[in-house]
Amino acid sequence: MMHPPPSGEPRELSAAELAESSGDYFATELDVVFLVRVEEDHLRVGPEGWMRPMMATSEADLFSGGRGWTQIRFQRDGSGFVTGFVMDIVRVSGLIMERVPDSELRYRRRNQGIALQMSALGSLARGRPTHFGLS
Repeated sequence: MMHPPPSGEPRELSAAELAESSGDYFATELDVVFLVRVEEDHLRVGPEGWMRPMMATSEADLFSGGRGWTQIRFQRDGSGFVTGFVMDIVRVSGLIMERVPDSELRYRRRNQGIALQMSALGSLARGRPTHFGLS
């Protein structure tokens, strides 16, 4: 689903303002971790190895990937701390990403690695190629 760009001039955010959103986010629906990192005057967002630039818009906490393909809106708690974001991308609307602490992220990555190893072992036992652990 394409989104019309917000009207008005894009907000210019400082590196410190951008850094408020920097972190690791988890989508329970997809069992995937998205990274948010600051790069010069914008954010890079996405799974590791497939991060894309997201630019600030005229609306607070709303970033766009350009051409309306992707928009993310950061969510904040009562004290203003970024707790997650909601992503709209092409045909997916309202994907919830929750910010995760580093310790939880390490646990999830370790478990994802174990799941891939188990999948690869199962594929080998059945005599099928593993495609790097994905059967």
